[in-house]
Amino acid sequence: MRTSSCHWSPLSLTTLAVAATVSIVAPAQRAFAADDYLSKANALYNDVKSNKSADKILFPVLAKIENPPSVLVDAKRSAMLLSTMSDFEKVKPWVDAKPQRDVIDAVKTVTSEEDWKKCFQISQPYGADAVEKIDPELVINKMYTELGEPALLAQAEFLYMKKLDSLELLMHAEANRLVGEGKTADAMDQLVRLCWIGRMMAQREFQTEKSWGLNCMTLALMHLRDIAYRDSRLEQPVLKAEEVRSIVRRLKANAMLGIDRITPPAGNRIAAEQLVAQLMTPGAGPDPERWGPIMARIRSKNRPLRMFSESAKWDGIRGLHANTSETAKRVAGVFDDFALRWGLVPFDPRLKTPSDYAQLDRGKFALVDAMVADLDELAGQRNILTVEAAGTRMSLAAYAFILAQRRQPPDLASTRPAIIDTNDIDPMDPGRKRFLGYVIPPTGKDLQIVVFPEFLGVRTPSFQVLVPSTSYIVYSVGPDGVDNQGRRFTQTVPDDKGDYLIWPPVLSLSRQNLMDSGSLK
Repeated sequence: MRTSSCHWSPLSLTTLAVAATVSIVAPAQRAFAADDYLSKANALYNDVKSNKSADKILFPVLAKIENPPSVLVDAKRSAMLLSTMSDFEKVKPWVDAKPQRDVIDAVKTVTSEEDWKKCFQISQPYGADAVEKIDPELVINKMYTELGEPALLAQAEFLYMKKLDSLELLMHAEANRLVGEGKTADAMDQLVRLCWIGRMMAQREFQTEKSWGLNCMTLALMHLRDIAYRDSRLEQPVLKAEEVRSIVRRLKANAMLGIDRITPPAGNRIAAEQLVAQLMTPGAGPDPERWGPIMARIRSKNRPLRMFSESAKWDGIRGLHANTSETAKRVAGVFDDFALRWGLVPFDPRLKTPSDYAQLDRGKFALVDAMVADLDELAGQRNILTVEAAGTRMSLAAYAFILAQRRQPPDLASTRPAIIDTNDIDPMDPGRKRFLGYVIPPTGKDLQIVVFPEFLGVRTPSFQVLVPSTSYIVYSVGPDGVDNQGRRFTQTVPDDKGDYLIWPPVLSLSRQNLMDSGSLK
């Protein structure tokens, strides 16, 4: 097996707009080239065994999922909404309905194998033609990736991901429902399984798919800690030490989670190579008939009324663009450099040098710019996921210690080996030697901290929190690489006075802050 969200509207209006601009008839050799690159992209999933294709089990069921209640505006909201809140009354009937129960059962099936060498993968090929050969119903229900006509990877519309958004909402809501019923361990199990769905998507080959997967995993880990933290504040915790220890073991860095096995998106590179082959003439430059209309269609996405202005814009760029040979070399250079940087740890000296993309002449190489612009976000998302995963393991290990010993661990190292095999190094530590920060409030005294909350890139106003003397703080030094002693938490924003808070979970603290202000009921 390889160790490897935006949802656009269908292409019908876009296709009509292009047809009104110019009629595109691909020469036979270019049609062959398009099929060749598409085959190359789909071949990336050839090593997934048929009986391990998660999409064959999950997608037919997911196609029937009902639209979520309007109160679930996004996954963060679903994680925030407790079963005791008034808005959850609108959510519970949806969670309990048969189409949604079928999805939850399907998720359980495709996440049943937790050996990463044998686990299920989402291996659906790209394009309606390939999917139609497998299951025509998936195309009818828009559970596939649309590539348009002619089939170009660069104009991929991941139609199936709209239903995945609903799945994510469902799993967070189901976890909160289970907590409300006193089934806290089952709730945590649901979130681990959601994390594995995200891991499958992170294994896919396009930036859009990987980004969804990374964000899904990050929020699942946040919610996992949130549930454990809420349990820790109960007079009589529901969770048992062994149940929490089991979660810690399932999240081992070198097991199913395997963040270091997530590779750069090969699909974006193949898509860029396909565009060069399709839109540029060997020995010359952009094809005058194909360049403007197709680039306009790619860049207009779900805004067909912009097609005409975009086509004129790209026709203007054509005369300034590099020739075919230069463009092909620059595609290779930019993606090779991105792959090199992907394999480096934060604060590696090589990351201080400007990337090939940063030095790109965006006018001369507009095609390359169009295919690479969103990729830089992935590295940041992966770094945050790495911190969240390490922090989740260590903070849950500390909680398992408390449940077993009825006292706080004097340090995180005390959780080894009874609960955790290895203490995690802080992924944000420049020297890669320091463990995650750990603070116990003074005996009998609460400790005040300041939190600048952030969820997946969205910041909200800061607030102060008193950490009870019976709890503890787990944190990373954050993106500035400086230990600020765990008092002020600025999360992902580089700051010379802020760290990255892991425990108490920002999700828990933010929910309580919103409840105190009356913004969440």
